[in-house]
Amino acid sequence: VGRVNLQPPQKDTVTLKDTDDEPWRNFVAFVAKEKKLLATHLESGKPLELGVGVLTIGVSERHHLNYLQDSDNLAALKMLAEKFFSRNTSIRLTQVAPANTVVEDTTAGQSLNSASGDRGLVDEALRIFGGSIKTVRRERA
Repeated sequence: VGRVNLQPPQKDTVTLKDTDDEPWRNFVAFVAKEKKLLATHLESGKPLELGVGVLTIGVSERHHLNYLQDSDNLAALKMLAEKFFSRNTSIRLTQVAPANTVVEDTTAGQSLNSASGDRGLVDEALRIFGGSIKTVRRERA
């Protein structure tokens, strides 16, 4: 005697490409109600994978990643994820490259890469501190 499964098959893994980010926004809002500071760091991330019992979060800025990887914060995040998703949930945190942005010199229309100066020092400071450059303004001498 065999059993017949009348429920539609469930997809085991949902990636960001498969659906909108509404479940992620709802999860972050839920975390914000419980632990505001944790949510502010979580907002900098994006869901890379939402599987049955697995949540993989990509974080580009190092200070946010370090905060989320702290054992107490990771335990709180796991507990909140299990409460929100109503199942045991494993949390994976990974560093992702920041979104590529075109950096323009607003006074001369040149990209920062073609501007003269110590670009290597800027790149190293950004790497160390996990920062990014949004805009560059040059003061007129």
